[in-house]
Order: sequence, then C-alpha cells, then structure tokens
Amino acid sequence: MSLFTNAKHALSKLKHRVLNTPNAWRQRSNFFLIYTLGKVGSSTLYATLKKKLPGVPVHHVHYLSEKFLGDLLPKSDVYFRKHIGLGRHILADLDKHKDRRIKIITLVREPVARDVSALFQTWRGRFGDVPFDSKSNTELITHLKERKFRHTLTWFDEEFKEWTGVDIYSLPFDQHRGFSIHSTERFDILVVKLEQLNECFAAAMHEFIGLDLSRLELANIGEEKLSREKYKSLAAEIRFTREELDHVYGSRYMQHFFSDDEIAAARERWSVPA
Repeated sequence: MSLFTNAKHALSKLKHRVLNTPNAWRQRSNFFLIYTLGKVGSSTLYATLKKKLPGVPVHHVHYLSEKFLGDLLPKSDVYFRKHIGLGRHILADLDKHKDRRIKIITLVREPVARDVSALFQTWRGRFGDVPFDSKSNTELITHLKERKFRHTLTWFDEEFKEWTGVDIYSLPFDQHRGFSIHSTERFDILVVKLEQLNECFAAAMHEFIGLDLSRLELANIGEEKLSREKYKSLAAEIRFTREELDHVYGSRYMQHFFSDDEIAAARERWSVPA
C-alpha cells in the first residue's frame, strides 16, 4: 500500500472518529438536566456528566415547576427552601439558551428504599439539629408511615408533568432493560431505574447521546458514612402490613417501572414476617 493510500486511509479513519465518536464538543448544542427525585442516584450521575462533558451546561435539580417553587416550597421548612433559588437559577439559564435541545435524565427507585434513604439526607429539615441517634427506630418508622410515600409516588405527576407537560406514564418503559428513551418537541428524555443503573448505564448513555461511559463517578459518599449505621438499623427493622404495601406496590409508579418479579421481591423484603 502506497504512502498516499496509507495517508488517505488514516485521514478517513480520523474523519470517521471525529464525526461518529461523541465528545463534549459535539454536546455543546444541548442543555442537560438531571431532573429527578432525590436519593435515586442522581448526584452520582451528575458528577459523572460534569466530568465527561466539560463546557456543556449540566444541571442537577429536583424542582422546576411553579407549583413547588412558587407555592409548596415557600411554605415548607427553611431547609427545603434552598431548592427555590436553584430552580429559579436553572430556569433563568434555560431562558438564555432557548436554542439548545434540552436533554433530561430522570431516575426511579423502589419507594420504601428511597424514602428510608431520603430520611437521612433531609434530616435537618424534618427534625432540626439533633443527632441521628436522638430518634428511635420506632419514631422514624411512624414518621415514614404517616407520609405514605406520597412524594415518591406523585413526583412525576405533581412536578415533572407540571413543568415539562409530559405524562411519563403515557410513555412505555422497558422494565427488563431498566431504561427507556423518548423524544418530544422540546425534550429528549432518558428514564433509568436505579436498581439497574450499574448494569445499563453504558448502554443507556450510548443510546441517549452516543457517549461511551464505562464508569460512574461516585458522589455523596461522605454524607452516606454519617448515617450508614442508622440507615442499616432502620432498614433492618422497618416492616409493613399487606394493606400498607398494597398502597405502595399497587401504585401506578410501581406498576409502570417495575416488573411483577421485582414487586414481589420488594414485598417480601419489607413485609411483616408471617
């Protein structure tokens, strides 16, 4: 093969790589939102994309709707009001980049595990400046049961749909693969199940933006260490009656994102022993 042919072949390979291997430069026309409930792995996903997409707008947010930013959060404990400023800031940034395609990544997680975990992340907003061991497991279990997992089960209706106008339950979800991708006039939406994130992350991101990612950047490790023992203790003790679990696992949220086998396994984990 001649030197010219070799050079031509090498140039062709380089051109193919530039055109077909996604990178941060090719994502600069997009606006990324990790827009989801808390305690579903979103901080880890955010840290990963921030590192892999330098110079690309990547935001992590739980609330963008006027229902929460203008009504519900201002009435809540001062601890939760920090989300108002963040949401307003992101909305203003979005307004400056109306020409960009908005790519939303949202995650779901089994509600009992999510709410037990969220209890410790939002501890100050719920219980003030008291240590984790100041509350007995019995008190914490009562606290969780009184709330009936409402926020987890309704976030997609009361927040996500309120701002995006997209009914997530009208879009099919691949329970086996653990993720699905959908496009609307304004958004590209990737929905991922946390329980399968490690297994499906690379395939999901490759299909969503063509980005080859093989490893997640762990986040919130320090915060988790502070509450790990109390979390383990509470998770080992908390159990629910059949009627209480019917409320959770018969919900549209669970039926849409989780398979019958996954629901059965979750029921067994959290059920009162026979």
